[in-house]
Amino acid sequence: MTDGGGTGVTRPSRIGRNERRRRSRRIEAIVTVVVVMLAGAYAWTRTDTTSAAAPGRAPSATAQASPGSPPSLTVLAITGGSGPMILVVGGSPSPIAISFPQRLTQIVPGMGETSLEALGQLDGPTVRVGVSNTLGVWVRHYGVASVLSIAKAVDAAGGLPVDLGRAFKVNGAVVGPGPVTLTGRQVTAYLTGPKSVAAAHWGSFSTALLRAGLALPRGSLIDTDDAAAVAHALTEARGGRTVALPVTDVGGLVEAPDFAAIDVLA
Repeated sequence: MTDGGGTGVTRPSRIGRNERRRRSRRIEAIVTVVVVMLAGAYAWTRTDTTSAAAPGRAPSATAQASPGSPPSLTVLAITGGSGPMILVVGGSPSPIAISFPQRLTQIVPGMGETSLEALGQLDGPTVRVGVSNTLGVWVRHYGVASVLSIAKAVDAAGGLPVDLGRAFKVNGAVVGPGPVTLTGRQVTAYLTGPKSVAAAHWGSFSTALLRAGLALPRGSLIDTDDAAAVAHALTEARGGRTVALPVTDVGGLVEAPDFAAIDVLA
């Protein structure tokens, strides 16, 4: 654009957008190669391990990590809520849960820049690849549950203790604020409330999920590579630290991964 005086002046915002696009393309190309290599290495490792195991029996998916090794990561996506809900958990030796911010836009190989909401509506394997790209490490297992199946798991566990920062209503009754034990029906109402509070509710719920180590029956997952491994990952991460994925604000209602901070986190 010009300022009317004949001198070409490029707006800083446009420079920033162009730089982000170039950076996104570079990141997509690099990260695609990395994830493919990690996936290949993981598949080779499983094949090698299986061949050393007893004939006709695969090694346990819930085997403990060796001392000093990074935790095996598992991604859990919950559909049917007011906003996207994606949580990555890792067990021993350092239990952790990484909650993905609902305004996140990330790079997915073959799809380019993709919002977390769009990613959360895709199949489990694609969610795993997208999350792996963002974290820079291969996520070993994936599971997709629905709000209703999570609610049933909560009822089966006798409720879910949650520390509510703000009260909410269920059928006219006020629940919270403060420490409460939610029933399955209350969890459903909490996760399907107004979109304006979806991010805050997900933050409180994901923290409670890790703290409780909620048991997920096999039927709780509508898409998974290994239901037992996903359930084990949640219970193994019980009591660990919960962190939000580091992001940078790129303007408006969009956040992008802060890769430097993610590398430190990993």
